[in-house]
Amino acid sequence: GTPPDYVSWNWYAPTAESIGASTPRIASTIKKNVDAGFSIVKWTGDGNASARVGHGISKPDMIITKSLTDSNDWNVNHVGIPNQLLYLQSSNAAFSGGGTNGAFGYQSTNTSTTFGFTGGSSSVNNANKLNSNYIAYCFHSVPGYSKIGRYEGTGSSREVYLGFEPRFLMIKNYTNTGSTGWVILDTARDTLANNGNALFASSSGSEWGASNTTIKINFTATGFTINDGYVVVNGGSDSYLYMAFAHR
Repeated sequence: GTPPDYVSWNWYAPTAESIGASTPRIASTIKKNVDAGFSIVKWTGDGNASARVGHGISKPDMIITKSLTDSNDWNVNHVGIPNQLLYLQSSNAAFSGGGTNGAFGYQSTNTSTTFGFTGGSSSVNNANKLNSNYIAYCFHSVPGYSKIGRYEGTGSSREVYLGFEPRFLMIKNYTNTGSTGWVILDTARDTLANNGNALFASSSGSEWGASNTTIKINFTATGFTINDGYVVVNGGSDSYLYMAFAHR
């Protein structure tokens, strides 16, 4: 039949937790699903670059965070780029450094209990501003259900092993700036093979649709296969991050 006009991807986090302040950790409130390797974390900034925030799960492989108070970027840290960051709303390449007003912490600073920030030359207002509210979505890989990792482009074809058949896949070229946004493919919109039905988290544009022939990715029983050398997903001189989930 005709596919729906909208799609949603949902993670279930039923368990509530409050983590109190204990220097340098600041207080946070959490909804989490430990078995699924997922938590939602909310905190109020204290203005300190050295502050830590409790996340409630094992060491996250990927964290997406956003200020609820200020007009700031969606910051992403990822296990594939331990000392760099990305912006979810941007097609830019990965970057490092806190700039003037700081940034979210690198993946290498995540621990089994907390994550932190990177100070800027003047403040940490882009990530932990005093009295501003923040939200973070934390994920770690769970065998048979989720995988967060990286791969190198080949410029031709590429198989990526996950250990399960994915239902959701997001890919980011992190070495090339340009039309290399966060590609999202899923089986809700294409139940057989994802051959072009791409959405971009970094764009307000509509679905590319099956008529697009540049993103040729098929889901398999053990992962996904990229069948071309398109720079967005498999350029020969580029590197890529991904997060993938099976049905649960």
